[in-house]
Amino acid sequence: MGFTISLLVAGLALDDEALADQARIGVLCASLMALVLAAAIFRLGDRFWPLPRPRARRCGAPSTATATTSSAISTPRSPSSTTRT
Repeated sequence: MGFTISLLVAGLALDDEALADQARIGVLCASLMALVLAAAIFRLGDRFWPLPRPRARRCGAPSTATATTSSAISTPRSPSSTTRT
């Protein structure tokens, strides 16, 4: 979004075509440099600080959160327990 707005502002603010072209090239170069820098940061992050691998679950064994949540949701309540007097 910032990329598009930068191009729009450069096009509207500059009347001289040569200056507008230089501004467009500057925006494109800055976006390309941001892409390269972000890719390098992500690769270095994966190499030096990788995310932990998920633990394997046994087949058919539900996780504790799923079992608790599903039993709480599927348990019907009687009308008398929800009525206040």
